[in-house]
Amino acid sequence: MNEIIPGHTEKPADYYTLSLKVWRKALSQSQRETLLEVGKEKVILFAQQVLKRMDDLEMATTEPLFERITQDDTEYINAIWCLAAPGTWLRPWKNDRYIKATYSAWWDRHQMIASMKISEAIGRRRANLSLIESLPEKSQKEVLRLSPPIVYNGRPDENDSLRKAINQGGYRTEFLRSKLHLIDTDRGELFNSLDQVRSIRLPDRKLESGDRIGIVVRPGQAVRLLHFMNNLNNGFPSGVKVKIFPVRTGQEGIPAHHIQETCGLLYYLFTTRDAAEEPYPYEY
Repeated sequence: MNEIIPGHTEKPADYYTLSLKVWRKALSQSQRETLLEVGKEKVILFAQQVLKRMDDLEMATTEPLFERITQDDTEYINAIWCLAAPGTWLRPWKNDRYIKATYSAWWDRHQMIASMKISEAIGRRRANLSLIESLPEKSQKEVLRLSPPIVYNGRPDENDSLRKAINQGGYRTEFLRSKLHLIDTDRGELFNSLDQVRSIRLPDRKLESGDRIGIVVRPGQAVRLLHFMNNLNNGFPSGVKVKIFPVRTGQEGIPAHHIQETCGLLYYLFTTRDAAEEPYPYEY
């Protein structure tokens, strides 16, 4: 387990070149005037920190998924929050800014599958059962009962895709039907990661200080998300224990996805002020 304390991230020199690419790309966007006022030096320094955190999470994906589940995760995780991502459960892409990014095919489905694996693994550990052996029906029901719920708060088309999959039957339908909690919103295709932070809750109540959640997400989106979560105006409570279970971006998407997510974070930090300068405290 690695605990990240905001503000204590090293800034290796090799992130400087990437941060310059972020700077140039961001200046071509609507945030140009704001960033020029903030100043190149401050933006470059911040971008280096962000890129380093993304890279650290990327490295964590090389460790087998089940080995990243700690005893604290097993005992205390209240829910797995699966972030919406490019594509849907039924389609490799959807109509969003990633529709031409071939590297992002099926990301949404892959993150849901990872979420199910983590939830079931925690359920098996809570039942003191093997993580890999086939189980008799009685044990399967006990694992299902003990597995933490999976919370997903996506766009209407993303949520509807999962509902359709459950109704049609198929991969892990019983598990999804039992453990998946969908949160519907009314912003349609305008719904984004910031909205997900503002609408996240447990199946039966609001998140509270002392809760522990696992978040399944790509490294680039994870870092941007954490800066949203640390802005008190977005309603995410302090004192929640956050465990990131990153899913690898893949070589085709690096560094493009990290650069894009960093540019997005710059916009939300300096232009709209919806992001905090430091990320929410987290483990991975």
